[in-house]
Amino acid sequence: MKKVIIFILSVLFSGAIFAQSSPIEIRTAEEFAALNDSKISLKGDYILMNDITLDEWVPVGGIYENDGLGFSGAFNGNGYTVTIIGFSSSLDNARIGLFGLIEEEGTVKNLCITGNIRYAGSTKFLYIGGIAGVNYGLISGCVSKIALDGSNAYVKDKSSKKTKSLFGYEDGAYGGCIAGINMGIITNCYSTGAILVSNKKTISYAGGIAGANGKPVGGSIGISIGSGGGGISVSQGTVKMDDVISHCYSTASTLSNGGILGVSGGIAGYNHITGVILKCVSLNRTIEANGNRSSANPVASIGLTYYRNPDVFYREDIVTRRYRDGKEQEDKEFSKKNEVAISTTQEESWWRYQDGLSEKQQRQRFGFSFGNDEQSPWVWNDKAKRPVMYWETTEIQDLPDLQLQPFMELMATASAMSNPAKMENSDIEWYIENDMLIVSGTGDIPGAPEWKDRISDVASVIIEDGITGIGHHAFAMSKIVSITIGKDVTSIKTYAFFNCNNLTSVEVKSEIPPKVGAFVFMSTPVGKAKLTVPVGTKAAYEKSKDWKKFGTIEEKNNDE
Repeated sequence: MKKVIIFILSVLFSGAIFAQSSPIEIRTAEEFAALNDSKISLKGDYILMNDITLDEWVPVGGIYENDGLGFSGAFNGNGYTVTIIGFSSSLDNARIGLFGLIEEEGTVKNLCITGNIRYAGSTKFLYIGGIAGVNYGLISGCVSKIALDGSNAYVKDKSSKKTKSLFGYEDGAYGGCIAGINMGIITNCYSTGAILVSNKKTISYAGGIAGANGKPVGGSIGISIGSGGGGISVSQGTVKMDDVISHCYSTASTLSNGGILGVSGGIAGYNHITGVILKCVSLNRTIEANGNRSSANPVASIGLTYYRNPDVFYREDIVTRRYRDGKEQEDKEFSKKNEVAISTTQEESWWRYQDGLSEKQQRQRFGFSFGNDEQSPWVWNDKAKRPVMYWETTEIQDLPDLQLQPFMELMATASAMSNPAKMENSDIEWYIENDMLIVSGTGDIPGAPEWKDRISDVASVIIEDGITGIGHHAFAMSKIVSITIGKDVTSIKTYAFFNCNNLTSVEVKSEIPPKVGAFVFMSTPVGKAKLTVPVGTKAAYEKSKDWKKFGTIEEKNNDE
């Protein structure tokens, strides 16, 4: 029945587009989804007439059923809000957002996007954003209040063969609160909330506005910077210079977690040499990155950001943290001349162009255009103490500030958002939820397992049935307080629980006491700890030279 309704809507939309003299009104989730139904509907002119909530969402444009066509029409959010609860669980795509792909002719404006979304993909690359996964067109006058967690782990047997990467962005994860990758124009937008991007094998980029900005292209680019502002010229044969983020700001927390490289920026994670960021402000609470190499920057990494001109600013107390494989690194120092006191940014006069300035004078100075229309879309909000869109209500409600936790603490929580991590060359999966490590699958946990850099976040451990052994140093020198060991574990290797000073409770579900290697509980105060075993097995555990060392041994039915 649902397919019939959408088909009918698609036919109606197609006919309406041919005879269209005014935008097609969108009022329901079904009408919004029908934009995706044909080449014609992807070129339409639309206006949103009320707030909409979307679940199991398939991004508009860039899906394979439409041969990868993007949205090339016009979408006016009309000041309304779209809330995304989640993306389709059957979705096999690398362009994730309200719109998957916005073509050069496409425009999206006057829209607020909200939601607390987690997406885990199986493709080699991921482009994920609140408004668009990939933008070649124009995004203007939009607000992102989204908390977005995007991760990808390439699975050869599951990844779609139809997936096509963008040149220069063939591997890794790229995420931004507005767009995953911007190769068009994003102007007069702002973001709050958070973006967390993870690819534990290769690279990840996270930005408050875009994960990456700019087209990796051939040819030559001329850049001139002087007292009159910045100038850009592109040699014949190259693409036009559209890779621009201007008159935007972000208060969002940006976090990236990459295996080889993790990069986070207040405005963009990565800014290509063709990308331009100007007249933007980073008000981000935290900017954090983890990887074998990592970079956390107030505005963006690499590329042209106009640091030598009064075009880009960041709050002087901005928090940037870099981690190398989970270990915090020394902070980098950034240019002081682009710092601005948070108290200064809370004054309307700092943001506003002075009255009477010519267009040329405005190009030479920092400022936002205040007014009540799309050309001058900013108004001052006294309560928020920052500029907002002219179409927003006076009551500005941002997402709860859930992002002030240190990066590795947040990562511990975030791993439960996506698929459990799978250990290489094994059938074992694990994830950390709050302060609990959960291990499942079949086979032996290897020695010094993959969670070794995260074990300091863990207070309790559950090893589920199916796991047959615990490797050496698996939990050594950790802060775990309790552990439950599944019924199939038969052996525990050397130093597995060495120097676990906080351990007070161990439950073993095996009716036969697992064999314990040398020094398993060395320097761990098991004499003060409680051991819980299956009903009828206490005598067997009391005969074991290692298990009998526990201060208290109690029996319990495994079904309890």
